[in-house]
Amino acid sequence: MNALQVLKSAPSLTTLLIGANFRGEAMPEDETIDGYQSLQVLSLADCSLNRLTGLIPAWVSGLSLLFVLDVSNNSLAGEIPTALADLPMLRSETTVDDDDDSGSSSQAAFPLPVYMAASLQYHRVNYCPKLLNPGDNGLTGAVPPEIGRMKGLM
Repeated sequence: MNALQVLKSAPSLTTLLIGANFRGEAMPEDETIDGYQSLQVLSLADCSLNRLTGLIPAWVSGLSLLFVLDVSNNSLAGEIPTALADLPMLRSETTVDDDDDSGSSSQAAFPLPVYMAASLQYHRVNYCPKLLNPGDNGLTGAVPPEIGRMKGLM
């Protein structure tokens, strides 16, 4: 069982930044992987010491709250899955707060204490731009046209 499979059982997890923590592991390919229902930020970036391998799995498209996906600087291969086009971050130009009709801060957003100054634009995670970063991997094939709807692609 790899780290992603172990961590999926944390139902309140909203941010997962686990770069440089894989040791010869492959990205789980199980299309029925469950968990991560609350995940908003998934960064598996810069696993350069360990080079996460495999494909970008289709299960990532089931992360309905996700608005940042960074899998850069790994040894991922294959095509960018067309299932990523199902990510809400590709279909919507709204932020988490825009979707909140109550006028109050969304429960999905959380403060970052180090950035609590009111003048800072990115003092809450939901103010981060929507982002997909598949860079510096061995990905092949055509880029799905739906990816072109993103505002942030690195």
